[in-house]
Amino acid sequence: MQLFAMKASYPLDEETKREVEQLLKRVQLNDAVEYNTLLHENFWQATEQRGFMSLVYNDEDLLVGALSALDLFGLNTYEWAAVVDAKHRRQGIGRKLVETFKSSLTERQSSGEMATSYPSDAAKGFLTALGYEYSSSEATLQAVAEEKTVQLPEDDEIRPYEQADYLALQHMMELGFSDLAEETEQLIAQTEKNKHMQLMMYVEDNVPVGTISTTVREDELWVTAFTVEPGYRRSGIGTTLLNWAQTEAVQKGLKWVLLDVELDNVDALRLYQQAGFVVKGQVDYYVVK
Repeated sequence: MQLFAMKASYPLDEETKREVEQLLKRVQLNDAVEYNTLLHENFWQATEQRGFMSLVYNDEDLLVGALSALDLFGLNTYEWAAVVDAKHRRQGIGRKLVETFKSSLTERQSSGEMATSYPSDAAKGFLTALGYEYSSSEATLQAVAEEKTVQLPEDDEIRPYEQADYLALQHMMELGFSDLAEETEQLIAQTEKNKHMQLMMYVEDNVPVGTISTTVREDELWVTAFTVEPGYRRSGIGTTLLNWAQTEAVQKGLKWVLLDVELDNVDALRLYQQAGFVVKGQVDYYVVK
């Protein structure tokens, strides 16, 4: 069987989108697993964020494999995941997808990449054989959008990020996520150009001590960049920001609030669960050795 590889940048054209949807239906019917979220379906036709697909067709012009890569945070680093038609596995299609993906990274002068998969011995074996190693696991948590009571002390407020907040924001991002200054700057720039994003600050007595970033995706409000200055943790600020996010989702006419958290972050998991979030799924992350 001959294989033909190609690349398609987001937004996908209608024909390519339809072919990928048909492939996923076949794969999901066989595996009894839903791969749409893992392969970034919400972004296939988005224009705000960079992403692309590696696609492999057989000699009958049937799409038999797809790899989706997304620069989620505008840092020119790509998270990717792939699927292969169950009837055409163990025929080198997965390797062909990754080769095409690597070529695209070089063309885009990418600064990094990370493979993602649902927990699976088969996925682990495939990625290990390609030179990747397990890095971490994240759980996706979900809560219903609902009006919450957001009571703030008299001198506190939750407001949009302002330029004067930069040093405080960068300090929180460094301590909370080990982010470099460049990554904080990318977050700010991404928020400014994406109408679906918000970057909010919790300010106590004129001092920024907490932050939360949100992104609208269809009927969901995704929470990212959520952290509190260490000296102000366990004071209710985190819970207040989560309550604000659930209320904000209602005001935007959305149904759900979602976020990702590393499974070994026990304190964060406890905070989210106490705020009404439940585990929706798990994703494993792999990095190049």
